[in-house]
Amino acid sequence: MAKKKKKKPVGSPPSYKPTYCEEIIEFFAVARTERVVKSVTTGKNEYEKTEYETIANEIPFFSAFARKIGVTTTTLTTNWTRRYPEFLAAYNTAKELQKEFLIQNGLGGFYPPASYIFTAKNITDMRDEQILNTKHTGSVELKKKVETMTPAEVDIALQEKLLGQAKKGKK
Repeated sequence: MAKKKKKKPVGSPPSYKPTYCEEIIEFFAVARTERVVKSVTTGKNEYEKTEYETIANEIPFFSAFARKIGVTTTTLTTNWTRRYPEFLAAYNTAKELQKEFLIQNGLGGFYPPASYIFTAKNITDMRDEQILNTKHTGSVELKKKVETMTPAEVDIALQEKLLGQAKKGKK
């Protein structure tokens, strides 16, 4: 009887380590700002005055963390978050820390508004919300029951009916 050969796993061995859960949180839990020396003025009788300014630290990125541990961003954001629930929890905490970092520095005036808005929309779940007033105050008669229409058909029928009513009102 021939012995069956054990199949070797395909691909490289997983590089995931449980310690990455703590490391990613530490990586994103950085100080938002830093106080640095702006100028030092000296004078007579050992007079010295130091002026400080507060500057924003660099925002932490998932791509930077991935490079630090030697993997790709896809490995972090797709592979490990699907395969390791504990890493998913740590990843979500890191996302929250990144969002808080950005919001606090943006509201603190450390970023130009346009770049702050652009960055907030692209690296967080923040979006512009536009509220449209779609209140209709008249009655609209439709030839087909609304329940049997697709949403697109309802939109078209309402637009046609409203245009017709607008034309009647102009006469």
